[in-house]
Order: sequence, then structure tokens, then C-alpha cells
Amino acid sequence: MPKIKKTIRLTEEEKEQLIKVVNGQKSEQRLVLRSSIILMLAGGQSEKEVAKELGVDIKTVRKWRDRYTVGGFDALKDLPRSAAPGKFSIVQRCEVIAIACDKPKNYGYHTHNQWNLDILTDAVNKSIKNIEMSRSSVARTLNMNELKPHKFRMWLHSKDPKFKEKVNNIVSLYVNPPKDAVVLCIDEKTGMQATERIVETVMPKPEHTGRYEYEYVRHGTQALIAAFDIKTGKVLAQCNDTRTAEDLLAFMEEVARAYCEEKKIHVIWDNLNIHKDVRPNMPPG
Repeated sequence: MPKIKKTIRLTEEEKEQLIKVVNGQKSEQRLVLRSSIILMLAGGQSEKEVAKELGVDIKTVRKWRDRYTVGGFDALKDLPRSAAPGKFSIVQRCEVIAIACDKPKNYGYHTHNQWNLDILTDAVNKSIKNIEMSRSSVARTLNMNELKPHKFRMWLHSKDPKFKEKVNNIVSLYVNPPKDAVVLCIDEKTGMQATERIVETVMPKPEHTGRYEYEYVRHGTQALIAAFDIKTGKVLAQCNDTRTAEDLLAFMEEVARAYCEEKKIHVIWDNLNIHKDVRPNMPPG
């Protein structure tokens, strides 16, 4: 066995790496301790001085000195530990994934449109032979495969046979907007609560947190119509009590006035009913 040198000499790069660990707010404390041992030894302190200052046994100092001398910084990290043998086979965990990717009604849960962890665990134990998997084990199987069967995102299916071509056309306007034209994305947000605090909000001060009154007065709802210029980020908006074709037409007239100097304007909006009502009345061009 080769003799290990007791003196430690660090390069600037090695020293910076150890200092970064010692000063890092998210560094593991055991790694901070080991890095501190190496830095102090490299700084000329004796093993006894290092042990006394850090409050560890001198054998600990020698252990990490020897480990670092042989293996460098990586040797300061814990060696991988052998885990206990898996309780469930890969096939069984694949069966859990298959159930999670299926519909709950196919396993007798007709009152649920999507899985939660409790009914999924129940379905797993009823459907897979010779298995008794706990709730936490099912959760771990899902996490290992980044599967979240309880989460769904909205998806709209279009029956338009030319949907793909239209999408490509719209996306190209966003990604590669024409240099000689303005591209506006126009949409509405309805049912916005118009509220007012009963007492004026108190702004924060040194040693005092800001406060606002929890009670408020309702002033009905408002409908917001806005146009977003994708080139400049400018937003043109209008609030109304209603959301009708007349409201949209009045807003489009405001948009026309704001961009009257532009030669060409591309308007992107959805197939909302008020948009269809406005189109026949809009002038060509």
C-alpha cells in the first residue's frame, strides 16, 4: 500500500473549490466540515489544532486528509450505500403505471373521472396478483416515472379539416412577424370583479409590514377587451359593463385610430360568437 503524504498542498483551483463549498449556503454540512479540514491543514495548522478548532476527533481529521490526498475533492463525498433489495419487481411497477394511465371506470370506479392516490392504491391491490402495495409505494412508483394521473390540462379538439394549416399560419405570424405589418392578438376576459377596499391600504415601513383591510365593496363585474402588440409589447385595453358585438366594434375602432399610420394590420383572435358578429360589418382590408 503506497504511503500517504501528511502535508497537503492545494492548487488555486482546488482551493477555490473548497472555499466555495465552505461558504455555500446550500452546501451539505458534512461536506463543509470535510472541506474545512483540508483548507486548515493546507493553511499550515496541525492535525491537533484542526481537531480542536472544529470539535472533532483527530482520527476524523486524519481520515479525510488521507481520503483527499488519494482521491481529491470527490473523495470527500460519501460513498454510495447499498440499498435494501426492492420489494416490488419491475413488472409489478409497470403494471401500476399501466393502471394509472387507464381510466378509473375500467376498474369499477364509475364516480371518478380521474385518479387520486387512495383509489389508485386500492385498484392496484385489487388488480395485480400477489401484491400488497402501500400508498407511499404507489406514490414512489409514480414519482420515479414523473407520472401525475391526478393532473389534467385543458385540451380543445377541432373538427376543422384545415385546422393544421390554420395553426401553422397563426404560429408563423407569432414566430416570424412581417416586418412591414403590425400583429395584434385580441382577446376578452369576462366576469372580472370590480372591488374596492373599505379602508385605504397601509403601505409598509421599516419594521412594519404593509396591511390592507379584508372587507371590500363590490361594484359589479367588468369585461376586459385587450389588444397585445407582439412586436412592441404594447397593450391597448378597454373595460365595459357588457361584452357584446357592439363593444368589440367600438374597441376595434379605437384600435384602428391607434394604428392608423400602419399600412397593414394582422388581427389574431378566436372564433367567439361576438367576433363572428363583427366580421360582416368590418370594412375590407
